[in-house]
Amino acid sequence: MVLAIIIETVFLSFPFTLLLSMVAVMLLGRKSLWLVFLAGISLDLFSLRLLGLDSLIFLLVAALILRYSRKFQLQSVWYVLSFIFTAVGLYSLYFYQQFFNLLYLLLTLILSVSLMYFLSFSVNYEYTDKKPLAV
Repeated sequence: MVLAIIIETVFLSFPFTLLLSMVAVMLLGRKSLWLVFLAGISLDLFSLRLLGLDSLIFLLVAALILRYSRKFQLQSVWYVLSFIFTAVGLYSLYFYQQFFNLLYLLLTLILSVSLMYFLSFSVNYEYTDKKPLAV
């Protein structure tokens, strides 16, 4: 998360932190809310924005994901990708005054699919809210 904040504030004006926060909420559930809040506060500090603005937006997006958590399973990839594209597009339009161009569209697609794929294997199921299937 720290690397995403540094890349977003120093090198490229792309919402890496929002993308990583959304994937963390999709995989970890309610247990990732503190991480999302701290990432938003840290991003506000590094990018010299109004303190708490990014964390409020991140928590709002996390609340939407948790509210519709049945639809945000990794099996419904089109629903998840459409939500990610909408959230990242509106965020970059508001903060960076640019909607998607071709580079951002490809970067969002590649990063979101790869994050969901690789993080789904690395997340230990004992830390998630989902209970294992009892046979």
